[in-house]
Amino acid sequence: MDNHFRESDFQYNIPVLMGLIGIWYINFFKFPTYCVVPYDQYLKRFPAYLQQLDMESNGKFVTKHNEMINYQTGPIV
Repeated sequence: MDNHFRESDFQYNIPVLMGLIGIWYINFFKFPTYCVVPYDQYLKRFPAYLQQLDMESNGKFVTKHNEMINYQTGPIV
């Protein structure tokens, strides 16, 4: 997946597309959260892993030029 992310064009890049879909849903459809429900006991810690992974990117409210933004940058898992 890392090679795919690094080498694929944005229009075919799955991680980029999933990130953009998340921003689309939170800002245009006003869906601030999403849920991951494990279907097997062996996946019981998977939602917590995804939450930590996703939360690393959330909460960013300034641009790289240090300007405040007026939109959400990611959903809550």
